[in-house]
Amino acid sequence: IPTFVLKTDRKIDLSSMLMLRRIVQEQRVDIVCSHGFKADVYNAAVSKLLGLKTVGFVRGDTAENFKGALYSRIDRYAIRTFDKVIAVSDSQKAKALKYGVSPGRIDVVRNAIDIPDIQASAAREQGDVDTVADIVANDTYIVAVGRLSPEKGHRVLVEAMPYVLRHCPEIKLLIVGDGQEVGPLSENIRALALDGRVVLAGFSKQPAYYIRRAAVLVNPSFSEGLPNVVLEARALRTPIVATDVGGVSEVMTDGRGGLLVPPNDPEKMAHAIVRLLQDSTMRTDITEEGYGEFQTRFDADAQTDALLSVY
Repeated sequence: IPTFVLKTDRKIDLSSMLMLRRIVQEQRVDIVCSHGFKADVYNAAVSKLLGLKTVGFVRGDTAENFKGALYSRIDRYAIRTFDKVIAVSDSQKAKALKYGVSPGRIDVVRNAIDIPDIQASAAREQGDVDTVADIVANDTYIVAVGRLSPEKGHRVLVEAMPYVLRHCPEIKLLIVGDGQEVGPLSENIRALALDGRVVLAGFSKQPAYYIRRAAVLVNPSFSEGLPNVVLEARALRTPIVATDVGGVSEVMTDGRGGLLVPPNDPEKMAHAIVRLLQDSTMRTDITEEGYGEFQTRFDADAQTDALLSVY
């Protein structure tokens, strides 16, 4: 696949827009697809000028900082101009409609996963975070995987851990990922005397390895599009505790794949985690509930066919 890099000095760079214009003209591009606020702005500015078709993807919003929130707001205006908007879940379609996108321009094409490939990868991998190798090999642990950003809700999960440990004192929590919340989360862990019980593992290129071997995957987000980490956990038959936000309930319902809890509620999150940890039969049964339907609905080939239809 021919690849071109747009080098930018600023968030919105006129020279990069000119470079994009030159690339799409030289490559005789017909459709420009974009993911994310900066790409969407570039797409709207350049493609409309050249009379090209435009497609934008609507995923979950980010609130890593004020700039991220501001650009997300700007993005809402850019996608209104697109010929097609692809929402990764029904909840994201509702959000796009709220932003003013015409209903006839929106298609729902859910995130998908190559289930046999992720299963094979998880079984084949050896793990790439040496500092947690002993925990993975010898301890029962729960895992959270994702960017350490405020909207991902890791703070709530840390606050749930004292209750979890009172009922399951042998358990450990691995938080796999990196981001701006490393410092605040480290302070929370120290303040709650959770050192050694809650471990910030850092970034991993092999998250499926840690998900497959976990007793439970926890997704504590305040907002989501349709989270890949929940798809991966379902594919790997790892029971899930997840907040009922965005498209999560399109991947799993309460009792089918895992347990759903309200966002920003450490007590209910802790109760759900303990329920699964204390009942091994439930953990097994809950991952099998609706698994066949999950395989069909989130098949990668079906996603490809749906995208080709839009294009």
